[in-house]
Amino acid sequence: MVSDKTLTVLLVLAIISSIGATIITLINIEDLREIGLGGIRGLTGKATDTGTASVTVSGAAGITLTDKTIDFGSGYVWANATLATLDSSDSSVINGTWTGVTDFMVVVNSGTQAINVTVSMASADAEVFLCGTGDCPNTATANVEVKAADNEANSCVSGLQSTYTDLATATTKTTVLLCGNLAYADSNDAMNMYARIKIPYDADSGAKQETLTFTGMAI
Repeated sequence: MVSDKTLTVLLVLAIISSIGATIITLINIEDLREIGLGGIRGLTGKATDTGTASVTVSGAAGITLTDKTIDFGSGYVWANATLATLDSSDSSVINGTWTGVTDFMVVVNSGTQAINVTVSMASADAEVFLCGTGDCPNTATANVEVKAADNEANSCVSGLQSTYTDLATATTKTTVLLCGNLAYADSNDAMNMYARIKIPYDADSGAKQETLTFTGMAI
């Protein structure tokens, strides 16, 4: 007869053996399940689905003046003349002592899409610009005109204001469309703006300066 201690040990071993067999059995069952599931997956065939990728590309409108001034210099209207005319596109001076200059502002489309370009002036009219807030006392002939030309070939695709048109008269001002479609590639995105002004003989003396605002609108 074995002792109780021996029986205890044998019993423990028997229990351990039993647990080991159970674990082996469970592992085998899981292996079979994996094999069975694999077989089921294989029978379903290939599953597919589709998705979409989307992106929105937006352009940015931009405008830059790389030459911001037109300077006609100093002079006066000839005696007995009613007004002097100064043209920055061809340096001509009529009825005045100014030294003619060829000068222009350069407008560049610095954005990434085509724009139209307009220009407007800050003063209420040409008399306020050239004669002050009291206007010219004896005349009503003050005038500011503008026109545009390509700075680079084919910059203005359409709507170029190639002839002089009124920006301001003695009593009014307007917004002028200089170009209806200014391109944005580096090789053709710039244009010039010229000015022609008519200075009455009764304009008060002193330096005259006008602020022009250029606006680029995406098209």
